[in-house]
Amino acid sequence: MVDGSYSISQNLAAKNHLPEGGCILGVVQFVRSIILFAILLGAAGTLVEATGCVGQEAVKAHQHGGMSFRWLNQQLLLKAH
Repeated sequence: MVDGSYSISQNLAAKNHLPEGGCILGVVQFVRSIILFAILLGAAGTLVEATGCVGQEAVKAHQHGGMSFRWLNQQLLLKAH
């Protein structure tokens, strides 16, 4: 009789499309993957924007002439003392 009631509950679960353990975990994992994807997409966008800003500054620096490494070294040495 115990075995019969166990199979009835399994049949009811199958008819109601209730998986035995794990439906909620699947939803949580799906939401977690969506959030992770959004964070990665935001980080990628930030890197692309930063690369564009650095590129624009490099173009401006090149248009104004090259930087003297001698001058840069002197500035760094003055700030160190």
